[in-house]
Amino acid sequence: MLPRVMITFAAMAAFLSCAGCIVTTSTYDAKVREADALREAYASSNRETSRLADEVKALEKKVAGRKPPSRSFPPGGRMR
Repeated sequence: MLPRVMITFAAMAAFLSCAGCIVTTSTYDAKVREADALREAYASSNRETSRLADEVKALEKKVAGRKPPSRSFPPGGRMR
């Protein structure tokens, strides 16, 4: 009788531990998916930052090439 109880107890322990592994595995898989999504969002943000930096440089060059505006006000800065 004692060996049968021990075998039953061992089988139940193995079953319960496998159920815990399944839950742990599914939690792990969810975290992996979340990390992948965050990694992709970070990469996209870096690409956007690089694109905007290039756009700023191009606009700075464009502005630097322009002539200053002509004075539309007489000396003294007041309109008559």
